[in-house]
Amino acid sequence: MEALDKREVPEVVLGKTLDEAAKQALLEGKETELISGFISQKTGKPFDAYLSLGDNNQIKYRFPKREPKKYENTVPSKVGGVELDEEDIEDLTAGRETKLIMGIESKKKGKTYDAYLKWSPTKGIIFRFPGQD
Repeated sequence: MEALDKREVPEVVLGKTLDEAAKQALLEGKETELISGFISQKTGKPFDAYLSLGDNNQIKYRFPKREPKKYENTVPSKVGGVELDEEDIEDLTAGRETKLIMGIESKKKGKTYDAYLKWSPTKGIIFRFPGQD
């Protein structure tokens, strides 16, 4: 007779204390209900996920489906710290690509770059960089 798989369930996962129902589901080899309030080690931001146990009792995360963002055709007048002129706003509103916009500042890296902009009602601003086809 083979030994049963011994499951060990942690009390706390990414800053969130697991309740008894979640621990029981994991012990039974099932997925938990959606749990809110985990804190990402990478970004420090909170997130929600379903948990299950993988091989070697490793916690596995399954994320809920995201609703697509709706931009309601709100074309911005400023992008990356650069004020767009009337012509650029008209182009975006009409679904056309703008002329090359110079000196856009990256939120993540703080560097500046140049790009052509286009507006998408489902994606927001789309950037095309010089040399991209």
